[in-house]
Amino acid sequence: MFDFVIDTFFSLLGLVCPKQRVVVLNYHRISDNSQNFLVDEPDKEQFTRHIQWLKLFFDITNIETALYRLKNDKLKRPIICFSFDDGYKNNLEVALPILKKESISACFFVVYSQKQNFLMWNDRIYCAIKASTKKELNFISYNCSLTYDPINPLSTSKIINFIECVKYLKKPEREQLISDLCYALGTVNLPPRDIMMNDEDLNLLVNSKMEIGAHATNHDVLTTLNDDEA
Repeated sequence: MFDFVIDTFFSLLGLVCPKQRVVVLNYHRISDNSQNFLVDEPDKEQFTRHIQWLKLFFDITNIETALYRLKNDKLKRPIICFSFDDGYKNNLEVALPILKKESISACFFVVYSQKQNFLMWNDRIYCAIKASTKKELNFISYNCSLTYDPINPLSTSKIINFIECVKYLKKPEREQLISDLCYALGTVNLPPRDIMMNDEDLNLLVNSKMEIGAHATNHDVLTTLNDDEA
């Protein structure tokens, strides 16, 4: 059913989208069925179908070329651009081979402070929750709550809603909340996770004719920072 809805959406999008339009699609990761922390991401087969369907109705190009054509009135058909947020190593290992096979150039917006075993705050939360063996939790901090028990079990929607609440906290509040959450979950000393691209990985993307864009320094929400911090 999901694939039918997606296929129908892309077909209608191509029919109704005006020729003067540039549409940028945003992904984070492409699932290869080996990583249990992915939330609502397409798998390799679904992502390939996205590209193949869109090729029927759109020109697919990188953002720089799309902006040039838009500015100089050179759009013969509407354009689709593919982009990926955050800079997950999954982009290099799973998405890049598909993009190269389909002759597609995408833009990868990366978090600048990436280093060995760096985890963004949202992934720290998700990994802590997934690593916990607790069968029930009643956690409330800074008006963000995560509650589950055997009668009302943990669900993907509960995790998403909790992360969305934490997203708009000030950084010190967010760090304190994550620390308290890990303590409550019993996952204070998790083993390191190497899930983000490093400089060498980014160079491989550039050598594969991909674009690199900025996605802030620490994955902070800029509207929660003052002007100097931003």
